[in-house]
Amino acid sequence: LLYMKTSKDLLHYSAKWLAQKIRVRELLDNVERFLTDLVFLDAKEGSLIRLKSNVKDLLTLKSMGYTGEVALKILPRIAESKQKLDFNASVTAVIDGTLYSILEVKAKCRK
Repeated sequence: LLYMKTSKDLLHYSAKWLAQKIRVRELLDNVERFLTDLVFLDAKEGSLIRLKSNVKDLLTLKSMGYTGEVALKILPRIAESKQKLDFNASVTAVIDGTLYSILEVKAKCRK
């Protein structure tokens, strides 16, 4: 998420996620967990953060524009992506759609 800045980067990161094809659900779970922790960090609820060893990474993400507001808007899209996987949607389509959604939300929140 940190280095994916524009839609030009989408193909590169999509390929990285596709390399984890068997573990895409786990990858989405981890992104969801990370974004939830980002919301807690932004709300100054440090005691609720589950990945305490990653606080430095959360702060870096926050400085790159991933605020709690952005994370809250991305989380439903992650849940939707996991639901699509449960219904046997194309893994490639789910990954591409998820990454595009993340970029879209981040761009809209900047404005």
